[in-house]
Amino acid sequence: MPISEDICDFCLQGPSLTEASRILLRCTTCPAKAHPVCMDYSKDLGVKASSFAWQCFDCKSCTVCLGNDNGDSLLLCDSCDRAYHMLCLLPPLTQRPEEDICDFCLQGPSLTEASRILLRCTTCPAKAHPVCMDYSKDLGVKASSFAWQCFDCKSCTVCLGNDNGDSLLLCDSCDRAYHMLCLLPPLTQRPEASSFAWQCFDCKSCTVCLGNDNGDSLLLCDSCDRAYHMLCLLPPLTQRPEGMWKCESCVFEQDGNQSVYSNETTVSYNSRTTSVRNSLPSDVIQCNSCQSLHPVNIPDAINWSVEQVASFIKACGFAKEASIFAEQEIDGRSLLLISRQDILCGLNLKLGPALKIYKQIQHLQVYGKPLDPLQKILPLS
Repeated sequence: MPISEDICDFCLQGPSLTEASRILLRCTTCPAKAHPVCMDYSKDLGVKASSFAWQCFDCKSCTVCLGNDNGDSLLLCDSCDRAYHMLCLLPPLTQRPEEDICDFCLQGPSLTEASRILLRCTTCPAKAHPVCMDYSKDLGVKASSFAWQCFDCKSCTVCLGNDNGDSLLLCDSCDRAYHMLCLLPPLTQRPEASSFAWQCFDCKSCTVCLGNDNGDSLLLCDSCDRAYHMLCLLPPLTQRPEGMWKCESCVFEQDGNQSVYSNETTVSYNSRTTSVRNSLPSDVIQCNSCQSLHPVNIPDAINWSVEQVASFIKACGFAKEASIFAEQEIDGRSLLLISRQDILCGLNLKLGPALKIYKQIQHLQVYGKPLDPLQKILPLS
């Protein structure tokens, strides 16, 4: 059986029906052949290059004058791979344009999910892929939607000043910077980075349901700056409180035993919500802001072992992810302190499962109460 010569010069494979090697580019000047992916071409660049008479790198000639001399003055189009002499362009170029590449990985933007976006600093020549700076997918998309600045050039979105760098807060949802004293209300100390993801006013989302709709019903804690829908609180609030308002977490951190919603005193952390639950429906509360059901009969996980935490994650339908929690030795106390950022970025979980797992954990963090030792650990609705 004769061996086909219609093979890629790099991988020695022919074209196939796989996305990576479906196209085989053939040089019109020499016998060279190559898959676009073997030359690090993006998907669109490979398709575009196959739509006309393609030439390999050694044979490139100017599309205007057809000459292949003065190779140093040939520019290759990043969208179609055709070549042009700088002086054959209209208007002519006297110097090569600055390369549009990431300062970290030295690669340009491509159609891969990781490097599709290239952020360009509006103050200096810095460029970077969001993934190269450990940005989440959503943060990269949000940062690309406005005038982005690199870390060294960050300036306050309110006063535009870049002095007092120690007092600049970076929003974990959009990457914009704010002086703590430029916020309304001003912050006198930095939020703890390990406790939660800080968001600017434009990005604020409810700590309970994660929704950012119904902005008029969002309350901002005057101590930690986290946001809560009034109807996501336990018990729900029907009108905005007057004066300073603090979330339950901050009240317990500062006062140790005073309930944020009433003058009643709870016994301890484990029974912190016992008094307020007496006025709630016996089964569930439906949040009018996010339309989610918040179960009342939720266990307190503070004394769970590593094995119990893993069992809970597995019962929620995430057996694979449960093993990761076990490997990281996350017990009940750690689970109640874990932040959204920890779940999304610290455990190497896929985005979809990570968000669903965090929603289950949030129920434990916000609504947990002591668990009957005989009660089976079940996922929350």
